[in-house]
Amino acid sequence: MLLFRILSVLCALASIAAGAIDVTRAVNPEWLAATAPALYQLPSTIPAVVLGIITLIFVVIYRSISRNRGARNRANGAIMGAILGILLAVVSLALSSAFPDGVINSKGKNSSSLSTSAQTAQTQIEATTGECKSGWTRIGTSSYPGVSSAMVCASSMMAYASFDNPTAANLYRAPLQSKAIETIQSQLSESQLANLPAFSSLSGNQQIVIGPTSSITALKKALGGVTASVDVNDDGSSE
Repeated sequence: MLLFRILSVLCALASIAAGAIDVTRAVNPEWLAATAPALYQLPSTIPAVVLGIITLIFVVIYRSISRNRGARNRANGAIMGAILGILLAVVSLALSSAFPDGVINSKGKNSSSLSTSAQTAQTQIEATTGECKSGWTRIGTSSYPGVSSAMVCASSMMAYASFDNPTAANLYRAPLQSKAIETIQSQLSESQLANLPAFSSLSGNQQIVIGPTSSITALKKALGGVTASVDVNDDGSSE
């Protein structure tokens, strides 16, 4: 009985935390990207809702097996936490729809002119970072509904992806980033892998570019957007 009470409280707190991250990203994405890149990349809308629902399930189980009315009332805090987490997720979706570039940055300071068209985006990226001598390679996106296109260039170590809507961008930005880096590294030589540069990402409302920090900095100046550092592990995955 105590176990379900503890689980309900933990899930409620996790739901609130996920919802708070989502609202922060909707209000000021650049601050979150600069302060906590990992949290900026973390998809948190669905987790906030799912954790809230799981909390309510644990509360129902706890109350059904508890014979003490006073003990049942102790679960009220978990219920309020679950509702708060779900409400935060809903608010973040509303803010993202009304202010695609963030509430604080709604004047367009951090909006990106990077195109959601793959062909046009290639031209924009190459105009700043140089020609893709290896050619652009498409990444399979069948596992990511809402992803319009994704491609990588091994020679310049750049990757690009566009999304159908801001919600899809929030959900699949992180996994696509990891897959893009893995794809790039699979096409590099051992010497190139041993001397990988620092990586960063540049995000718009419905698009993201991943590449060497120097290239991303140049793209930021040319096209705008929100930048975040990307940590690449030794095994090629990113976090």
